[in-house]
Amino acid sequence: MNISINEIISAYKKGKLTLVEVKKKLQELNGPLPKYSLSEGQKGLWALQKTFPEMAAYNVPLCFRILDLDVDMFKKASQFLMKQHPILNSVIKEDNGTPYQIMQSVQDNVFQHKDLSGIESDQIQSYLNQKAKQPFRLEKGPLLRVHLFSLSNQETIVLINIHHIIFDGNSALILMKTLFDAYHDLIDGKELIFISLPATYNDFVKEEQKMVKGKEGESRLLYWKKQMAGTLPILSLPTD
Repeated sequence: MNISINEIISAYKKGKLTLVEVKKKLQELNGPLPKYSLSEGQKGLWALQKTFPEMAAYNVPLCFRILDLDVDMFKKASQFLMKQHPILNSVIKEDNGTPYQIMQSVQDNVFQHKDLSGIESDQIQSYLNQKAKQPFRLEKGPLLRVHLFSLSNQETIVLINIHHIIFDGNSALILMKTLFDAYHDLIDGKELIFISLPATYNDFVKEEQKMVKGKEGESRLLYWKKQMAGTLPILSLPTD
């Protein structure tokens, strides 16, 4: 039985629901989230991660130092970034073996803040590498993590780690510009304004599916069938 928004708020105030449970209840009121198809590249990455769930080969870490960082403003800027580009909030689920993508609201566990002032400088790089290699759970998320590591009152290391299934190197400049423009606007007391994007990744997926099912897709498939025909050579790759 569904409950109203007022009943959800009342239950939260009485301590009967946690904030996470409130978000889930509100999401249920709005109905199921729309499902989006994956691109062919995403399907390959999904299959690899499903086969090797502890794999970190497709983690994309972005790491930098910031002096005099306003942590609260940076978190707000990060939230703005993820709302501006909803694919950063997505997770990959499956239905009878068919993967699909849904866009969630910004999850609380995206942000992690830790004090590293007591760690020796020669150990920090090893610690950052360890965090950068933590595997993602595509079906659970988040697929973007923002780590803030305080080295002192003035110096902070920021590690943004994203799974390649929702991000690529060409997107790095867009991400960094959106993030830091928002951060500087917040510091200056300006209002953040969302920009209407001319297209989304889902638009690309639709065009790709149209191509695959059309004459161009047939031509490409024929080409690769010819390339892969016959006895394939055995690669002599060194083992570890």
